[in-house]
Amino acid sequence: MEIVAAVSPEQFAKRLREICREKDITGSELARRMGVRQSNASAWLRGQRTPSIENAPSFAKALGVSLDELFTDPKEGEDEDTYPKYKPTSSADDSPE
Repeated sequence: MEIVAAVSPEQFAKRLREICREKDITGSELARRMGVRQSNASAWLRGQRTPSIENAPSFAKALGVSLDELFTDPKEGEDEDTYPKYKPTSSADDSPE
């Protein structure tokens, strides 16, 4: 499963590059922290590949950010098209009886 439904590869890459820039993390360092090949980290940073959703916690840990920080615009609503906010949907199991 890919993150594509939540954000495009380009959107994810833009946010990933911003966080790496803020924290002075290179592509090589990101790859080392995540235990992946540098080519994978490079593809994520260029928006050529989107990681699976299962890897989101690993990204957050490697970058030292929360999942919200990883997927949310730090400017809160200034550019909602770039960083769509996560909006949970309720299911029948969540409904009060």
